[in-house]
Amino acid sequence: MSNLINALPAGKKLAKSQLNAIAKMEQFGVTLPAQAEIRSNPFTGVQVELCPLAVAMFDFITLSYKNYLATRGVFSFNGHKFTVSTWDNSRYAFLALWPDAYYNLID
Repeated sequence: MSNLINALPAGKKLAKSQLNAIAKMEQFGVTLPAQAEIRSNPFTGVQVELCPLAVAMFDFITLSYKNYLATRGVFSFNGHKFTVSTWDNSRYAFLALWPDAYYNLID
């Protein structure tokens, strides 16, 4: 089992598609930071302290989207291209796990 999957909060249930997206993130080189970190919404300035898994997922979501904009339509992370459904499922997983952080930082 992957380190990202093992870091899921206890008691939280995700859809299979969301778990698959998290497994793909690990294949793309997404890693957990050693401790919680603060992330900011670039538009509102709102800051939220995130647990290591949330940091890893947030960084994947936001950096993949920046790559999508820069390439005009190709989602990628660390040189790995993937479909929009993988990106969407990673967002849905983040939303399911940390809804307040999702609405403050991403949506």
